[in-house]
Amino acid sequence: MKRTSILIALIITVSLSAFGQRGNQKWFNTAIGMRIEGGAATVGTLGPSYERALTTTTSLELMLLSNFSTGIEAVGMYKLIKTIPDVPPFVRWYMGFGAHAGIWRNSVYAGPDFLLGIGYSFSDFPVNVCIDWHPNVDIGHSFNAAKFGFSVRYIVE
Repeated sequence: MKRTSILIALIITVSLSAFGQRGNQKWFNTAIGMRIEGGAATVGTLGPSYERALTTTTSLELMLLSNFSTGIEAVGMYKLIKTIPDVPPFVRWYMGFGAHAGIWRNSVYAGPDFLLGIGYSFSDFPVNVCIDWHPNVDIGHSFNAAKFGFSVRYIVE
């Protein structure tokens, strides 16, 4: 999964290097969509994702994830968004931190979350796609290092 994620990010970055730049604009203001997560030793989850820009380089992302059988969790992330030198600004990398809380198999889980990824906002239609590494710590339970996510969002504004 890790090699696939890196390969997809590399293909997107290289294939977009010929496009024009939009200057120092925000990536987007508001985007709503779906997120899927999975990885080694984790149950695959799916749910809605909402992201709102706070400044030109920061945003807040909220997710509600579930596997629809054993639990549900809410995640809030503060993201730092950066352009990549010599690459169009609709391709950006980001890192973030936040927290999650949820109920899985009748047990409460909560703890800190981290995020590192790359995303692309299409210039011709209002869609943003992101792929990232999303490790987290379930306090009193485990550290989930091999957790990856993929988001597709409609850019509202």
